[in-house]
Amino acid sequence: MFGIFSLISSLFTLLFWGVIIAFIVFVVLKINQAKQQITEDQVAERWDRLVPNKAEKKEEFFAKVKDEIGKKQVRYPVQERNVTTGAFGLPEKYVVVENENHSCYIGAVVEGTDLHANWALKRSLPHFLYLTPVLGPMFYRLLHGSDFNKVNRKNAFADVILDCAAQAAFDISDGVIERKAQRKASGKMGPI
Repeated sequence: MFGIFSLISSLFTLLFWGVIIAFIVFVVLKINQAKQQITEDQVAERWDRLVPNKAEKKEEFFAKVKDEIGKKQVRYPVQERNVTTGAFGLPEKYVVVENENHSCYIGAVVEGTDLHANWALKRSLPHFLYLTPVLGPMFYRLLHGSDFNKVNRKNAFADVILDCAAQAAFDISDGVIERKAQRKASGKMGPI
């Protein structure tokens, strides 16, 4: 009789710890997935173009973007990354190119029969040391100096990657859309 109670008690203990461990694994995975999210206030600039009647060319668009980046011999690595919209959101595929301080995310959204090609320039988050209220800006100026060259490098990086996205969208549209690529400021409050 004592053996059956001991066995049942052991099974409940095992089940209890199994549920606890499964919950911890679930939370860790969701935290890791949350790191793949991008908030709107991290986006510095945007570009988008509607490509009519080309919904089936989403993967071709991504391939052409990578091809254009390869043609321009961009020195930064190109990768595909899934970005979610929330802890339980569905991931969207992006082609991502990162330099030292910024990232360009190139995506495509299928809406009906149309393809919405988009590009976003994401700011990297500053080091926590620079976020301290009084000393942060002083540390930033002391360690980083002038932003003049950084802004020029950022603009060159953003323009080249944006040009690749615009060319890829133009190529899959069979000349239906304009090729011009003009960046728009973005942020938490919307375009400036």
